Formats: sequence, structure tokens, C-alpha cells
Amino acid sequence: NEYSITSARGKWIEKKGIQFFRSGIPVKVNLMEGAWRFILWKAYFCVMNNDSRYMQRCLDLALLGAGTVSPNPMVGAVIVLQDRIIGEGYTSPYGGPHAEVNAISAVIAAYGQEEAERLLAQSTLYVSLEPCSHFGKTPPCADLLVRYKVKCGVIACLDPFAAVNGKGLAKLTAAGIATRVGVLEKEALWLNRRFFTRVQAH
Repeated sequence: NEYSITSARGKWIEKKGIQFFRSGIPVKVNLMEGAWRFILWKAYFCVMNNDSRYMQRCLDLALLGAGTVSPNPMVGAVIVLQDRIIGEGYTSPYGGPHAEVNAISAVIAAYGQEEAERLLAQSTLYVSLEPCSHFGKTPPCADLLVRYKVKCGVIACLDPFAAVNGKGLAKLTAAGIATRVGVLEKEALWLNRRFFTRVQAH
């Protein structure tokens, strides 16, 4: 029997459980592995599509802060549980709560403190910029995510600001939060291009 699936990532084929083709490149698998590899690939493709979809929502939210957050960057955050958004927020105005804080506050407002804590511990937080790790006009967002034990963090791009610059990501990983970086990175960098240019010039 031959099964195939076609997507933007190319065509994968399982033929008698012997091998798969991705964009014409065969990958050897044994008979027992074949079906599972096929299932895992479909799950992987679904996850990656969802990552992009939820990160795009972050970027759309971030734009709502345009004109009010400068000199800080525009940031959006979305909290997802079982493929459903349970909270979202964006940074605005300057000196006010950051996107991650507003997203978590939205979950608390919707479900109550105790239930929110339970849900957040099972959720993935998507954010268009690395969570801050320092005390400025607000406390560190990375500390808040650690406090609520968010299960996973997906970050579009790192923050080159010297007080952050990888430190927020390091706090998350040190706390055991699974992280992914680089989803819609180019789009996120373009959104805050003026902020990045200013920060990198100093």
C-alpha cells in the first residue's frame, strides 16, 4: 500500500512501510516504525503551523501598542491551552504592564486565581519578544512566568537590550520551562526595527 500527504513542506510518501520521502529525499525506516513516523510527522507539522498562527496573533496584538509604548518595543503575548487561547495581552502604555503580565491577568480575570494557576501550569505562552529579566518600571516578566510555572514558552526573537539579551530565556530554561525561539523571527524583528536599531547603536 502507498500513502501520501502533500503540504507546503513537500510530499511525504510511505510505501509498504519502507521509507518516507520529504521533498524527494528518502529516509529509511523499518516496517514497525513506518506508521508511527508518519503520525509523528503530521503532529509535528500541526504544531509548527499552530506556532506560526499564535505568534502572528502576538504580532497583531503588539501593533495595538503603536504610538504608546516608545521608547520601549511593541510586544504581544498569547496563552494557549489545548489549542485554545485562554488569555492575551500587549504592552501599553509606556511604563505600564508588559504583554505577558496583561495576558496572565486576563487568564486570572476569566478563571479566578486558583483555577488560573492550574491552567497556566499546563499552558504555552507565545510572546513576540524575549521576556524581560530586569527591574525597570515594572518587575521582570520572566520571573512572573517562572512563578506561575508556565509549561512552555515560544519566543519570536531575543531582546538585544543589554539588561535582557538572553537572560530572560535563561531564567525560563533554568526553571524547567520548555522554550522555542525563532517563530516568525523576521516579522518580529521588522515590527520593532526602530527599537532594535536604537538599542544596538548604544
